[in-house]
Amino acid sequence: MQRWILLVVVAVLVAAGAWWVLRPHSASPSLETVTVKLGDVASTVSAPGEAVPQRQISVYTKTGGLIKEILVKPGAKVQTGQVLLRLSDQALQAQISAQEAQIASLAASVGDGQSPDLQLAQDAVRQAQIALDAAQLQLKRAQADFALGAIPAQQLDQARTSYAQTQLAVQSAVVRADQARQVRTNTLAQLQSAKAQLQQLQNQLTATEIRAPMSGTLINLPVAQGQAIPADTLLAQVADLSSWLVQSKVAENDLPNVAIDMKVNVSVSALQGGLSGKVIQLGQVKQYDRANSSYYYQVISRLTKTDPALASGMSATANFITQEAKNVPIIPLKALQTIKGKTMAELLVGSQTRFVEVKAGIDDGTNTAIESGLKPGDKVVLPPPPGTPGAAPSGLGKALGF
Repeated sequence: MQRWILLVVVAVLVAAGAWWVLRPHSASPSLETVTVKLGDVASTVSAPGEAVPQRQISVYTKTGGLIKEILVKPGAKVQTGQVLLRLSDQALQAQISAQEAQIASLAASVGDGQSPDLQLAQDAVRQAQIALDAAQLQLKRAQADFALGAIPAQQLDQARTSYAQTQLAVQSAVVRADQARQVRTNTLAQLQSAKAQLQQLQNQLTATEIRAPMSGTLINLPVAQGQAIPADTLLAQVADLSSWLVQSKVAENDLPNVAIDMKVNVSVSALQGGLSGKVIQLGQVKQYDRANSSYYYQVISRLTKTDPALASGMSATANFITQEAKNVPIIPLKALQTIKGKTMAELLVGSQTRFVEVKAGIDDGTNTAIESGLKPGDKVVLPPPPGTPGAAPSGLGKALGF
């Protein structure tokens, strides 16, 4: 019986509390109110990132050297092929002069056509062949005369000896001609090799002039005149500052809410005003951020609204708009209260207030869209912070479980 009586008492208190909260109240002069107004609100996913030019090319040195001359300063507009700086070429010029002298010497030894030595050797072969033909004819005549008994055997032997000697002379001349030909072949090979080496030196000489790889703005020149640099040193960076990207680190839990062509608002702490753009690429590889001990995916957005003061590498926050509502009634989120599981707002009408049930839409963490229950122009009472004196309705609601 006592339990039943206790339940009845609690029910009466709850009903009384609900009536007390929801009944019209005379407005206190100290009430803080907001007016429902038409506006835009968007639900977003935020991610840190940085701004980078969409097109940017870095220039590295192929060989080490000394910075001889710097012709432009960072921030300057440059054209494709424009010389940005020069490396010292003194040693290369000396090597080129020596190589050109070697080429001239080799070219003189082979001549425009055949080399003089080869020409002489080939002439010697022809002369020896003529002598051999004459000796062969002489031998045939001696053999015929000897058969007729017109000459003694000694004269025939002399003809045979002369023929054998001219044969040896021809063979020797042919060997010398082959040697001369091989020397020419080797010299020609040396000449071609020397020319190839000269071309390499000339290419290296050309590489001492560091030129702009594209038209744009010189955004980085991390070297100084007189500085000695090793190979593969970054010399300059040129970028097209008319088109910008934002590379963002989106948490893996947020990635499913981001899509290609999604609108994105970007804030850059170093700049005033906001930037905007669209998502153009979603990362497919999960990466680890050691600084924050978290995983993320890189999402790239192209900016459609930029700022002339935007610089490469500036820190940025990308707010991806997952939902948005335009020209709808909005109020601060803090103007809403939850009473008995219902979303309520304390409406000020004249000098009195009353609670009305509302249907809230999307919110941006500060403001929320109102789908029903309030209209533009309505004044809504802001609940006082917890513990504030005079917060009786809210305190009673909490005490009663509203």
